Amino acid sequence: MDDLIELYLSEKDVVKRHHLLKTIMFKCEFASKEFFEKAFKKERKIEEKLTALRGYAFYASEQEVKIYANKLLKSVMKVPQTTPYAYNLYEDLRAGYLLPYLVKTYNYQCFIELYNQVNKQYEAMPDVFKNIYSYDENGELYEIRDPEEVKKSMDDFWKHKRS
Repeated sequence: MDDLIELYLSEKDVVKRHHLLKTIMFKCEFASKEFFEKAFKKERKIEEKLTALRGYAFYASEQEVKIYANKLLKSVMKVPQTTPYAYNLYEDLRAGYLLPYLVKTYNYQCFIELYNQVNKQYEAMPDVFKNIYSYDENGELYEIRDPEEVKKSMDDFWKHKRS
């Protein structure tokens, strides 16, 4: 595990780093509270911060977790202003291994509030941007809708939006 942590801390490629963080998160008992706190601070994307927060929650008290969950809540609330159709973000946050897991496992009010806000913003989007893909409790990606149908419906949406 120490090798994975070292690799994560030195990795510059965001995609590789997120994969490493996710791997470490699933084996969080072999990492540390300090590692996950450092990862939370290092990451820029909301979904990556939430991945780090899941590992951090394994070690931290509700009061400690609340500080970071509230920061994520503030960031999530800004998303519609800059990216009104941020379906990728919402699908990631709603993945079985992230917010649903955190709410079910810890039942902390800060996680419930964050999950409710994500769902509220998700539901406010047009249906074309919903239920495209997700991840299960083990972090495995699965498609909900056919990619060709998704592309066609999004193309139609943008075509209609421009006219």
